Amino acid sequence: MSKLKMRDGDWAIVLDGSKALFLQNRGDKVHPDLVAREVRQHADPPNRELHTDRPGKVQQSATSSHSAIELTDRHDEAKRVFIAEVADELDRLATSDKFCSFVVIAPPPALG
Repeated sequence: MSKLKMRDGDWAIVLDGSKALFLQNRGDKVHPDLVAREVRQHADPPNRELHTDRPGKVQQSATSSHSAIELTDRHDEAKRVFIAEVADELDRLATSDKFCSFVVIAPPPALG
């Protein structure tokens, strides 16, 4: 992989599922000086506050016992929505004259 060279005015967007940092280089290719231009963060309430109901129950067909059904992790859904919103903003900015060029820095998606 070649070394990244950011020119003066180029942007770097660092994000994960809950926070996005918009940084602009005010230095040169050799001595970058990344200045924060915007920080976005979405609310991350506890999972219990994201659900409207108690967990469901399943009755075993062979016995009279019941088992609780695990709740869906709503944080994953909220992270996908946040990332999609940031991607839409980057698309809008990329087609405007606000960016010279930009680099997106994000962790790889979790496997499994």
